[in-house]
Amino acid sequence: MSALITTPLDTMKTRMQVLDGDENGRHGPTVVQTMRNLVREGGRMACCRGLGARRASISMSATRMITIYEFLKQLSMKKNVQEDHCPCPYLYPCEANISH
Repeated sequence: MSALITTPLDTMKTRMQVLDGDENGRHGPTVVQTMRNLVREGGRMACCRGLGARRASISMSATRMITIYEFLKQLSMKKNVQEDHCPCPYLYPCEANISH
């Protein structure tokens, strides 16, 4: 959802950086001028260019984060189980009905 909001802003920011004035010291276009030019040149969807790539990037990043989190959680649980000498794969409650 955040990509849907921030992609148009990033598109405008990039456009403004590219058109950042000239050698004569004049300033580049304003945000409103940039938005109007962008919509005039490519329609309303021009503001969302790159949204697909951004969503794919966010998806891959989230998948990587969750995978690493789950791996480290399992690794931590194994270490704690070994330290407690509990034969079950879970920390609490011990389903093996073994008194600790």
